[in-house]
Amino acid sequence: SNITETDFGTISFYGVPEPTSTALFGIGAAVFLLKRRRR
Repeated sequence: SNITETDFGTISFYGVPEPTSTALFGIGAAVFLLKRRRR
């Protein structure tokens, strides 16, 4: 769905259905923070 649409109360990105987009976004954020913390 679009970013403006909400699926199950959460925002889905790039047309990926929830909760997949939330999981991918969470993983991406976690990896980003881990890489940042190592430096």
